[in-house]
Amino acid sequence: MYEFNLPSAASVFRPKPGHHPRNRQEQHKRVHRYVSLLGNSASVQLQQSILKMRNAAEKMPTPQLQAAASKEISEEEFRWAIKELLCLWIHLEAVDQGGAGMPTWLINYLKLALYATDYLVAQPTAAEIMKAHAHCENLTELYSEVSESIAKYLGLGDCASSLGIAFVSLLTESRALRQNILKDSLTADVDDDETIIQ
Repeated sequence: MYEFNLPSAASVFRPKPGHHPRNRQEQHKRVHRYVSLLGNSASVQLQQSILKMRNAAEKMPTPQLQAAASKEISEEEFRWAIKELLCLWIHLEAVDQGGAGMPTWLINYLKLALYATDYLVAQPTAAEIMKAHAHCENLTELYSEVSESIAKYLGLGDCASSLGIAFVSLLTESRALRQNILKDSLTADVDDDETIIQ
């Protein structure tokens, strides 16, 4: 897809062999926890970005942008945007962890998490989302394209390319949040958690 620009080791939580789930059942519990926490966080972060955009609507240069930035967003539109953000967060975590250079078990963990997002929001599928951005040659291009895509899912129409900038930080400033959630999912006690993704 593009060259990996890995962050410094000090800034990244690196799963160790001891974090490897012991069996399939534990893996599913941890993946469920991971995707659920990511989804909740993505929802909160997206809501905050939408609110900031609305608060800035009156200062936008054209009536069209003002109307788009302050429009009511339907639950369906919000779910679509959340799905896009959630899938890209998992992808960015894979980038941070070294892409194809990750341990095999971690690759499988993140792949399972990616496709488990389809249980939270069925459409668009994770496979469709990742295929749509497969041509991006670098992270800068990916950030720009995904932020515009989020704006389109939110129903911002012809203004999506201009208003997409409101969502760039959801990607560029996501590392600390993503890292904490990955760490939690791999280290939390899940023995009493009976919720499993089938």
